Amino acid sequence: MVKFELRKIKYFDAMSEETPCFTAEIWEKGKLVAYAKNEGHGGGNYIYQADGLKYQDVAKFDDIDVECEIFGRVWEDFDVRRLQSKNFVIKKDDKIYTTKFPMSITKLKKHKDYATWKDGQIKKHSKDGYEVLNRNL
Repeated sequence: MVKFELRKIKYFDAMSEETPCFTAEIWEKGKLVAYAKNEGHGGGNYIYQADGLKYQDVAKFDDIDVECEIFGRVWEDFDVRRLQSKNFVIKKDDKIYTTKFPMSITKLKKHKDYATWKDGQIKKHSKDGYEVLNRNL
């Protein structure tokens, strides 16, 4: 499987019909190599090479298995963004779970014991084999 990272994922919910309408950057080994987009009409992704590269350099991202991986990561990112204001969003064995915060993240961050509580929760989830996906902590 090709190793890559998606960055700057942008959603266009109003344009999503059968698949998510999105744009994203594809990074490999710390370098921007390509752009991915999907128009949300049920078709596949479009892959465009970054400046200075040829399509042949990024053709490996225009593969059905990689396309499925991109969709999976886009959906995961969407779920995390949607759920993280009220929950820890955690992942284990490719399944996403949530555990409710005792109050909104805004109130939690203002609490004097927030850092200790947050670190304890992350350690607890990690000890249980979960990866914390929140980006708002």
